Amino acid sequence: MPNALIRGVSGTDAPSQVMAITMYHVLNNARIYDQLQDELQIALPGESVDASWSDLEHLPYLGSASSTEK
Repeated sequence: MPNALIRGVSGTDAPSQVMAITMYHVLNNARIYDQLQDELQIALPGESVDASWSDLEHLPYLGSASSTEK
């Protein structure tokens, strides 16, 4: 496998693992899932509403679930 291909793919592993672990915990914990769902339904009341990243980052519970700051 060429080195350029290995370097291009190597940066995707950690973010995908973080997303998989986060989704596991959200789906495995009904309280977390329900709270995230409630917050998103209030912020995005229509099914056809497209949220921008700036809209989503201001949601308190979602923001704390996705924050990398400690």
